[in-house]
Amino acid sequence: MTAKRMKIGAFVGACMFLCLICCGYKEQEMNIVIVDGRVRTELTVKAGTTVEDALLQAEIPLNEQDLVSPGRDAAITDADTNIVISRYARVKVEDDGASHEVELTGGTVADAFRELGIELNPRDYVNHSPEGFLEDGMEIFVLRRNEVTLVDGDRNTYVTTADTVKDFLEEQQVVLDTKDRIHPSLDTPLAGGMEIVIDRVSVRIVKEREPIAFEKKVEYSSELYRGESKEKTAGVDGEKVITYEVVYVNGKVEKKTAVAEKVVKEPVAQVIIEGTKEKEAPKPQPPKPSNANKKDEPYIVSKQKVPDCDGSGHGYYVITWSDGKVEYEDY
Repeated sequence: MTAKRMKIGAFVGACMFLCLICCGYKEQEMNIVIVDGRVRTELTVKAGTTVEDALLQAEIPLNEQDLVSPGRDAAITDADTNIVISRYARVKVEDDGASHEVELTGGTVADAFRELGIELNPRDYVNHSPEGFLEDGMEIFVLRRNEVTLVDGDRNTYVTTADTVKDFLEEQQVVLDTKDRIHPSLDTPLAGGMEIVIDRVSVRIVKEREPIAFEKKVEYSSELYRGESKEKTAGVDGEKVITYEVVYVNGKVEKKTAVAEKVVKEPVAQVIIEGTKEKEAPKPQPPKPSNANKKDEPYIVSKQKVPDCDGSGHGYYVITWSDGKVEYEDY
């Protein structure tokens, strides 16, 4: 009976020893998280494992200048420990032809821009996300892009990486004629919000027919009395062809210049004949009875009205007196 109890006791003791071993082993396992930039790694390690050994176990390499929190020699004694790696990076930034270098630990692309004092606008292109973590040897390229408006008949807005107005037009495959006008000039550097205006200019030669007014000439004839006239030759307008150089800007006439003229039909002058012949003076009239008692004073025998004869609009009277004197009086 005693031997049997001894066997039972030995068995129970062995079981308790194994249980203690198993329980002690489980208490030494710890779950940790390693954060390396955007990469998150979960790992189970034994209590007391150093951070550096945990990283080796997770096959995560470190460079000498990388920072680790907790430190590399720190022992892992707490469950749910987080190991955070901040990577050292020396990067090159090419900003629209200008080259920069910067060294940061645990920084992002946006941090590099802030460190260098580089400001971006929403239209600029960057070959890496601003939120991305820096990597040693990384090359970051910035392409500056401007929003410009082109007025060439139609009005359109573009986002471009061109440096000058000329580069932009070549980028958009806009062809200019030698006479076209552009504002601002082709060598002007592009800037955000710029408006580029193209005026399309064309020159045409245009021929137009125009009348030539006839002249008026006067001839005089003694066969007609003063105040009389007649047409000898009817006037006829001539015709000429004028050649114009016409400048059009965006389809509208800006300037019209005569460069040549040719008479295709000569005008015929109008000839008018006007009379110069004087009319005869009227014969004296017998004395009027009303003046018969005035023997010593002359009196008017007749007063003849002569109408306009020279085109002036005024005529005259021929007044004959009793003593034979003749006077003329305008009216």
